[in-house]
Amino acid sequence: MPGMPRLPDLGPRGEGWVLVQGILFVLVAASGTLPPAWGGPARIATGALGLVLIACGAVLAVAGARDLDRGGSFTAVPRPRAAGRLVDTGVYGLVRHPIYGGIVLAAVGWGLAC
Repeated sequence: MPGMPRLPDLGPRGEGWVLVQGILFVLVAASGTLPPAWGGPARIATGALGLVLIACGAVLAVAGARDLDRGGSFTAVPRPRAAGRLVDTGVYGLVRHPIYGGIVLAAVGWGLAC
């Protein structure tokens, strides 16, 4: 789109973006070491909801990775494989980015659980 700033490539296949994501994962995980903001029944309810969201996010992300791997398109970097194909079956028939969606869902669950 004209006039829109372009994001940096951070490597030929976007390897730098994987590093940025890794740093964010560490920060999200480290946030679990902070004391909870509330206690009592609210803490129990949000903890339980958080565990459910973590499980659902893990299932979604694993299903997305499995569906990509079946088609030979799975890669850890943002740029697709040269021989990869667009996957639109399985969980990709319902969600465009199930791996990222699952990670975000699990991160929200982690925040609620911790």
